[in-house]
Amino acid sequence: MKLLLLALALTSVSALAAPKNQLQNADFSKLKPGAAPGKPWHTSGPAEGVEVAAGSPDAATGSGWVHLRDDSAEAGATLRQSFNAMPSGSLSLKLHAAPTHHAPVGIYLGTGAVSSPEDRVIELKTNGRGVFQIGSAGEREASPITLVPGVTTWLFVQWKPNSAGDNLDVVYGTVDNNGQLLTSQRLQLPVKPDPISALRITTDKSASGADFYVTDLRVMSL
Repeated sequence: MKLLLLALALTSVSALAAPKNQLQNADFSKLKPGAAPGKPWHTSGPAEGVEVAAGSPDAATGSGWVHLRDDSAEAGATLRQSFNAMPSGSLSLKLHAAPTHHAPVGIYLGTGAVSSPEDRVIELKTNGRGVFQIGSAGEREASPITLVPGVTTWLFVQWKPNSAGDNLDVVYGTVDNNGQLLTSQRLQLPVKPDPISALRITTDKSASGADFYVTDLRVMSL
């Protein structure tokens, strides 16, 4: 039932009954091409080979995307925002990897700047083959979700403390363009379920070859 409700929310985000998006300035269609998202978004500083700016994968995918490109072995491309702390909630977003993309992508939910493993309550990170690995604080396991170059992936994550309040119940998966479930998995993270208050999407500083786009970013309270 919760998964069904999530699918309905994803397809009805403009409806009055839909939960409020906790992310501010998340409508990237208002940005001019090449412009970086403004506050309260935090983006990586300018560096050679690194870009975080409005751009579209192609005409078919439309506008409203932010392009993250990292062709530097010294700096990373990062998009981050803090929001009101939520013990339970959900994240959904669309990712589109460019045909030339072949580097890890990290999607982290946590506290503070979500820059260290200790701050990362939920981690989703692709490996060298594009397979998302999910976990917490650097400990991850493989998922059935793969970021395929040239393909758009609509990803969601839900989290909620268990009844004992000592672990975090997580449901994650993908939906199609109509909001219908494609995949869903459930796991329990053996971590202290600190309220999540920040989202960080980033590349590895030590890697190059990252070239992907994000849009429809939503963080909602459950």
